[in-house]
Amino acid sequence: MKWKNLIEAEYTIHGQLLKTVLSAEDLGLTIDPKMNYNEHISNISKKANSSRSFNHRNTRSCPQKVKLATYTLFVRPQLKYASRVWCPHTAHSINRLESVQCHAARSVMNDWSRPHSQTTPSSRTTRGSPAIMMQQLGWSTLEECRTQARAIMMYRVVYD
Repeated sequence: MKWKNLIEAEYTIHGQLLKTVLSAEDLGLTIDPKMNYNEHISNISKKANSSRSFNHRNTRSCPQKVKLATYTLFVRPQLKYASRVWCPHTAHSINRLESVQCHAARSVMNDWSRPHSQTTPSSRTTRGSPAIMMQQLGWSTLEECRTQARAIMMYRVVYD
């Protein structure tokens, strides 16, 4: 992929020529010239989903409390790291991240049913919905977490 208005220059450090790349990772963030963070969001969602799958495979027979702890300790931090910098603004990016958390909620609750597959009206309201599972687990959406983190950062910028 070629970028418009890319300034071609050769840079060297200690006589070694540095190669030109279209994206680079620095401090855990994948950065590209347009600063849209789509590649970063793709990378972290894949990494977090891989961690979530690993946790699911290895905690299937564990109590819900253990499953909850493994998600909280190993997966969610990957989805939240430096989110004040790369906060997604497109629905596709937001949904990609939220789907990892929805799958984690299903795994923790051990409920893989779908809301429309239930036969009784009362069970339809409580089973199969990741939103309800996250509510029962006390999880807020990642979007809410990012909004809160940005508000805290602005407060600190203004008052510290």
